Amino acid sequence: MRLYWILTLLGILLPLQMSANGFPRTLTLDNGVELQRVGEATFRWTVFRVYDGAFFRQSNMDESGLSAKHLELVYHTDITAERIVAGGDAILRRNVSATEFEALSERLRLLNAAYRNVSRGDRYALTFIPGVGTQLRLNDELLVTIPGDDFAKAYFRIWLGDDPISDAFRDRLLGLR
Repeated sequence: MRLYWILTLLGILLPLQMSANGFPRTLTLDNGVELQRVGEATFRWTVFRVYDGAFFRQSNMDESGLSAKHLELVYHTDITAERIVAGGDAILRRNVSATEFEALSERLRLLNAAYRNVSRGDRYALTFIPGVGTQLRLNDELLVTIPGDDFAKAYFRIWLGDDPISDAFRDRLLGLR
């Protein structure tokens, strides 16, 4: 550990403002809003490392009580868009009522249609901006923006809800572990 700090101070390793996975401590959105990294984690399926994630949140809320948030996932394996969509839909259904899922269904179809296959090193990012919506990006390319604060609240539950993809992953993203 001491060697890590010495090399970091010499500038050989990642700068101090970056995490070990390359996630910055802060992130500035296109609209100038600054987000703070809350936590980061690695999601594993059995013994396989699927992706690293980092969750960012605006430290102050807007007048409506909402705050911008950003979830970034860096993949360590190839995954088809179909598997991403199927897995996301299944977990979302566990976290919302049938009525709520139906109310989101048309917007969910738009989001799901935007997903692409990923390869090792690809980055998906979901960003919620109050008044704008939920943006999906792949490797910094904007794929779609889905309107509605209700959509963001529901969709982020896949990773941050009561019954997420992984309790440990959620807790680390939220800085609880």
